[in-house]
Amino acid sequence: ESSPDTKAPPAIFLRKLPSNSDVGAVRNILLFAKDLIDCELVPSSKYPEDKGFASAVARFRTLDGAKEARNLLNGKRNASNDANIIVDLIQDGLPGAIGSRRNTVEATSIRQGSISAASSISINGQNNKQYR
Repeated sequence: ESSPDTKAPPAIFLRKLPSNSDVGAVRNILLFAKDLIDCELVPSSKYPEDKGFASAVARFRTLDGAKEARNLLNGKRNASNDANIIVDLIQDGLPGAIGSRRNTVEATSIRQGSISAASSISINGQNNKQYR
C-alpha cells in the first residue's frame, strides 16, 4: 500500500446535502459504497449556490469505489428533497475540498500527537528531576 503522505486517497466531494446533515447521515447515503475509508462534513463557502446546504468529502481505497459512488449519487434528490446532490471526483491538487481534507487530517494527527507529546513531556519532566 502507498503511504498517505505520498498520495491522497481517491475522494468525492458531495454538495447540496440537507443543511441538517451530520457525518452519520453522509455515511447512510454511502452505505452501498465499496472501499469507503471515511467521510466528513466540510465548509461549502466556495460555492455561493450551496448556501443553506451541507457539503462532505468521502475518501475511498480505490478510484473505482469513488467513481461508482459518484455515478450512483450525482444528480439524485437529497433527503430533504430540496435539491439534487452534486458529486465531484476529487483529483490530486484540486483546490478547495482537498485543502479542507488535508487540514482535517492534520488536525486529527495533531490531536493524536498531542497525547503522545503530553506523555513525552511528563516522562521527560520526570527524567529531568532524576538527573538534577
